[in-house]
Amino acid sequence: MKTKLTLLALALMGLAFTSCSDDNTDDPGLFPPNVTESMKEKLNESLHADFPFTKTKTVEWKSDTQNKCFKAEFKGEDGFSDVEAWYTHTYNLVMTEFDYGKNVFLAPAGLNDAFNKTDYATWTIDDISYYRFPTEPRSFYEIEVEKAGNPDTYLYFRIDTNPQTKEKVYQLYKTSTQDYTITPSFDISAIR
Repeated sequence: MKTKLTLLALALMGLAFTSCSDDNTDDPGLFPPNVTESMKEKLNESLHADFPFTKTKTVEWKSDTQNKCFKAEFKGEDGFSDVEAWYTHTYNLVMTEFDYGKNVFLAPAGLNDAFNKTDYATWTIDDISYYRFPTEPRSFYEIEVEKAGNPDTYLYFRIDTNPQTKEKVYQLYKTSTQDYTITPSFDISAIR
């Protein structure tokens, strides 16, 4: 009996320290399939703390049982980009996706400059997304490009900081013809 209680206590502690996961073998019954009003209130508090401009925006909350996250969908501060903010069951932000569509003017100028230096500069941009994680080194941009007779290609740009000027520098990290599903547990180093 003491062993069972110890195992139960360890299991509960493990649940308390988990973040969003794409481990689909977990029991989906442990994560709520719907966002209740009391959960929405707490989630909105966290969202407004992380994105103050959302106080005046329409926000749609979804429960993502596959990734065990709550996802807020809203328009960005610019009024054009689509934003998805992912939160854990303890209301902590774990990833934000900013979808700029084909609007290069919404992305940082430095990213456009870096794109124009690639072999894909003459290809048509189909989509630009920025994936921001709480730890900046994991954050990256994804630009989907297309050209007749070629498969769609995804360009991944890392964000560095120039040590002298402290300006952001965008560097092409990888390219792929595979369309990755990017969730809070996504690791850019997995791209081949």
